[in-house]
Amino acid sequence: AGIDWSYSTAKIQSLAQHLPQGSICVTQGFIGATDENESTTLGREGSDYTAAIFANILSAESVTIWKDVEGVMSADPKQFANATYLPELSFEEVIEMAYYGAQVIHPKTIKPLQNKGIPLRVKCFNDMQLPGTTISSKRVKQLPPIVIIKAQQVLLQLNTLDYSFVGEQPMMALYAAFEQLKIKPNLIQTGAIGIQLCIDDKPEKIDALAANLAHMFDIQVSKGLQLFTVRHYNADSMAQLTAGKKIILEQKTSITYQSLVL
Repeated sequence: AGIDWSYSTAKIQSLAQHLPQGSICVTQGFIGATDENESTTLGREGSDYTAAIFANILSAESVTIWKDVEGVMSADPKQFANATYLPELSFEEVIEMAYYGAQVIHPKTIKPLQNKGIPLRVKCFNDMQLPGTTISSKRVKQLPPIVIIKAQQVLLQLNTLDYSFVGEQPMMALYAAFEQLKIKPNLIQTGAIGIQLCIDDKPEKIDALAANLAHMFDIQVSKGLQLFTVRHYNADSMAQLTAGKKIILEQKTSITYQSLVL
C-alpha cells in the first residue's frame, strides 16, 4: 500500500500532541488502512518502514532498528568468516547495497529518513552495549569491499531474429516486458545484436518473458548460476570470490564489480 502522507501526518501529529511530556508510546507497524477503512499492509519490511514514517512526520532525532547481528556487515557472516562490521554507512550506500541484493534495510525505509536527515541506527538486541551501525547523510570514505551474493540466477541470451542492431525499439520492448511482469534485471549487458540478461530463477516469469519477446528475439537460457557483487572492490576481493569459478559474464565500474559465475 502507498502512504497518504497528508492524512497520516495530520493523524499522527494530532495523537502526539495529546501524549504527556516524556511518555513512551508503543504502536504497531506494518498494518494500515485503506480509504475505505479496510485493513491493509505496507509490504516487505513494513514495520521498519512504519518507524521511518513516524520519524519523518514527528521530525525525530533518530531511529533505532534492533536486529540479531552487531550491525551492518561487509558480507554475510554465515558465508564469509572474515566479514567485518561497518560502524558507519551513508544512506546512498545502503540503498546501493539493497539494490544489489543485500539483506540490510529496504530502500523505502531509508527515503523518509533521508528526506529529513534523520540518522538510522542498526543495533543488536542480543548485546545492547554494542554501538551498532549508524546510517546517515554523512559520506563515509574508505569502506572495505562489501560483498553480496545472489544464488539461483539465470542468464538469458537474447539475439535479434533478423540480426538487426539492438536499438531503441528492442530495448523499449524489453523494459516494457520487465514492467509488465515485474522483473528486476540483476545484470544487463548489450552488444550489437544481442542482450545478456541476469535475473532471479523464477520459471513462470522466465517463460512469460520469453513468450513476450519471442517475436523479436531468439532466447537461450542458462541456469544454476551465482551473481557476485562487490562494492568498493579491490584486486584481492575479486580474485578470492572468483577463484575456481567459471566467469560467464563480468561487469565493473569504478566502485562496483559484478560477475556471473558457474
